[in-house]
Amino acid sequence: MSGGAKKLRVGFIGAGAITDLHYLGYQDYPKAELHAICDVDEALLQRRASEWRIGKTYTDYRHLLADPEVDAVEVITPHHLHAEMGIAALEAGKHVSIQKPMAITVAECDALIEAAARAGKLMRVFENFRFYPPLVKAKQLLDGGAIGEPLSIRIKCVQGTSGEDWEIPYRRWVWRFDPARSGGGRVILDYGYHLFSIAQWFMGAPEKVFAWITHRPIQHGWMLDSPAVVIWKYKDAEKYGYLRSGDLRRHSGSNQVRPSRGRVGRADRFTRLYLGESLHFDVARQAGRGDVPGRRNHGLSRGGLGLGNQFRCRRA
Repeated sequence: MSGGAKKLRVGFIGAGAITDLHYLGYQDYPKAELHAICDVDEALLQRRASEWRIGKTYTDYRHLLADPEVDAVEVITPHHLHAEMGIAALEAGKHVSIQKPMAITVAECDALIEAAARAGKLMRVFENFRFYPPLVKAKQLLDGGAIGEPLSIRIKCVQGTSGEDWEIPYRRWVWRFDPARSGGGRVILDYGYHLFSIAQWFMGAPEKVFAWITHRPIQHGWMLDSPAVVIWKYKDAEKYGYLRSGDLRRHSGSNQVRPSRGRVGRADRFTRLYLGESLHFDVARQAGRGDVPGRRNHGLSRGGLGLGNQFRCRRA
């Protein structure tokens, strides 16, 4: 590299299906490389190592963290492991990117933030929706005043299938509907994290939140937190947001901002979301900051946790 700059060497903790997209951010990228991978599934680990031509593999994440050649890690595991692995990585001197949500309790979010402060390392939550080109363009239009002052945002989230979905194996659904491992709230906490992130990115931090959430049984005895309606007021402004979750046979989603003139909307497509966010990890690391820092993600996680637990999750 020019100027003798060192490549960022990244380790993946977790090598499941979604890492296909994470890997794209490091493939042929001159400033960073995927250096090591870890997974408890030995067969999967070796298949990934062969596909990606990775020389270093681990079945214990602590061994990966002990590797002095690894500068940063991506924690791509079930939610209940985020805090444990993230804190361990920070204490090992690594920069950390964690899949959303940050953790499954407010106390765990606090512990992650405190660990990052003690270590002096970058800790951020992977938020790929903010790199989706239509949303990036919408943000540019909002910031540039192209449609006037935004007055409200309305978000629709419906569940179903279209025949062109990202395939999720049954074993991955199992833990997502286990509250002990997922934190609860497949719609509001898990997928909803993306939506609340966009609502905050577009129009600022919320001040008041209220929700009606129905928990209903679906296949395999799982509980789904939908239908649901969430409303919020933005801080220090007479501006409001609204999210409605429902159930349709076809899957679609939309964000729509109501401005003083015009309108900005987007169609929800599961494409080009991960590449920009993975590349941004290196840019943020070099700048010593994150576009979505730990405390902002704490707020998003806290909001989702609170809603998913019928507002029982509160800080002292």
